[in-house]
Amino acid sequence: MLYHRLLHRVSRFLLLSAVALAAAIAGGGSGANTTGPVLRGNTTVVVLLSSTANDQLSQFNVTFNSLTLTSQSGKVVNFFITPQTAEFMHLNGSAEPLITVSIPEDVYTTASLTMQSPQVSCVTLLQTGGVLIDEVDPGGMAAATVSVPSPITVTGTAMGLLLNLQISQSVTPANCPLHANYASITPTFTLTPVTLASPPTNVQNGKMTGLMGLISSINATTNSFTVTAADGPT
Repeated sequence: MLYHRLLHRVSRFLLLSAVALAAAIAGGGSGANTTGPVLRGNTTVVVLLSSTANDQLSQFNVTFNSLTLTSQSGKVVNFFITPQTAEFMHLNGSAEPLITVSIPEDVYTTASLTMQSPQVSCVTLLQTGGVLIDEVDPGGMAAATVSVPSPITVTGTAMGLLLNLQISQSVTPANCPLHANYASITPTFTLTPVTLASPPTNVQNGKMTGLMGLISSINATTNSFTVTAADGPT
């Protein structure tokens, strides 16, 4: 009788242990599924340009030499090796694509860029009634900064990255004429992820980044105007 009781207790103990082990394994498997998507493969990333501007400047032309992202594991991605030009004042509150690339899925925490010194200009009305166009072009390389407010998770089929130029922080002070008030130019950007409303496309149609000229006529029927004496960066 004693032998049967011991055998019953041992069998019950082994059964409970097996149930507990199965529950632990199931729980571990469930927890593994809540850690988020596995980052592997590549994602198409569109770099979009924008600016937070003011009414002191009329042009802010730059030439980017490189733009890189560094992941939390230390991997570095370079978006381009051919210089890219852009003008930022006309992008106040809007955006346009700079480049589309495919990069590895990962969590990126820092960004950096190198660029040639920007060309900054302004237009102001003189007391004599004339117009003054002032321009500053220090030459050489510019010490630019890029802030990544929060880690950027690159995943999915396609996504966008918004490179936003903070005008008031980049030119100090930004009063016209620039040569009379100019202190320093330190291009300052923020880089944040954005959701694309449609598949990425490159809508740039040429090399011109700015246009200055005189409006000689306006056609109300075709909702257009004619510019003469056009001049601007190429």
